[in-house]
Amino acid sequence: MVSLGDYLGFLMTEIARARLTSDLASIDLAKVYAENELLKHLSVPRVRPSRIDVKVPLVIESLKMDQVANFQKLGVRENMNLLGQRMAEVFLKHFQVRFSKEESKNIAARIRIGIEAISLTSNYHEGKIMFEQFTEEIFAYALNLKDIRKLHDFNERLDQSLGEVRSQFMSQFEALVQADSAKLSAILVNPETAAVRAAHSTDSVFVLNLTLMEEGVELVNVQDSE
Repeated sequence: MVSLGDYLGFLMTEIARARLTSDLASIDLAKVYAENELLKHLSVPRVRPSRIDVKVPLVIESLKMDQVANFQKLGVRENMNLLGQRMAEVFLKHFQVRFSKEESKNIAARIRIGIEAISLTSNYHEGKIMFEQFTEEIFAYALNLKDIRKLHDFNERLDQSLGEVRSQFMSQFEALVQADSAKLSAILVNPETAAVRAAHSTDSVFVLNLTLMEEGVELVNVQDSE
């Protein structure tokens, strides 16, 4: 299966590629015409399809639905401050270290940038994955602010603290963001002509009539008389 949009885009790409192949052949012919005393006075052959009609039989296999959510709620200042506070509490608990005011300010700035990036999406599952990745990135950034890798049982403390940060951040996420509705993101179709006709009745097959017309600006070289 393929999305209808991707399939139509691929058809137009193939037509553009065919035009390129034709133009490259015209260039080779132009060299032959230029070197021949009789042919050089004639126009070089060049194919330019002004209109292409295509009939494509398709079957809709399924519809792809995306869960929609409002991630703007994460960007409220109180929520971002809370995330920074929880990060600091976890580090104090597991590594016995505090962040300075400047370090806390930098962590808050990183959280704000990450939340703003996540807020640009409306896809719930995509946003949740981004938030999980963002949690680990913030943790790694905070970890690098302190020279604590030589601590006893560092790896064990690292796993425990990361797990706790992830748990607290995701709890905050789930409390603020829920999937509100679903929207159609893609129509998945089967474009294989032989398979479509063999496996489906004529009632379930629809034919897509495409007319592709070339538009644009044609550039013409005009040689100066001098």
